[in-house]
Amino acid sequence: MTAMTSENQTTGIQRIVRAMGGWINGTGALREQPGTELILGSDTWFSGHLRCRNTVIIEGMVENALIETSANIIIAEDARVGADLTAQIVSIRGVYSGTLTADRAEILQGAEVHGHVHVNTIYIDENAVMKAEMFLLGSADHRHQASPTEITSDVITRTTDVQTRPPPEIGA
Repeated sequence: MTAMTSENQTTGIQRIVRAMGGWINGTGALREQPGTELILGSDTWFSGHLRCRNTVIIEGMVENALIETSANIIIAEDARVGADLTAQIVSIRGVYSGTLTADRAEILQGAEVHGHVHVNTIYIDENAVMKAEMFLLGSADHRHQASPTEITSDVITRTTDVQTRPPPEIGA
């Protein structure tokens, strides 16, 4: 990282970090502003390690990555993500492949999930595809629960401890 020449001049990386909701302190370390979101937009391609405390919204392409946050991760409808994810809640509408670790996972309509899912609770929407090994974090020894669980729309080919919500009543 290059040094700043005056109070009013910043480097390109500092402007990018500020736009992402954080700022660089005197040692060059990223500090996040509480309550902000980090958005990887639809024209963004990311590879690497990202660690933060803010909600991460992925609209673009992520490959060979590790993303960790103490908040939530949202994978948008057109996103393509190949990464290991750790968060409180992970909501997926796009295509995801990797190891997901969260308190709660939401596999929403149109989503496609492959890999390993480590969660306390999971919600799987109608018309979502899930082909993943499932592990329940709340179990005493974190034992393997299914190998693999495959869910396509309303068809369950191997039943495990998957919880789904009933469809809403018409006229409700």
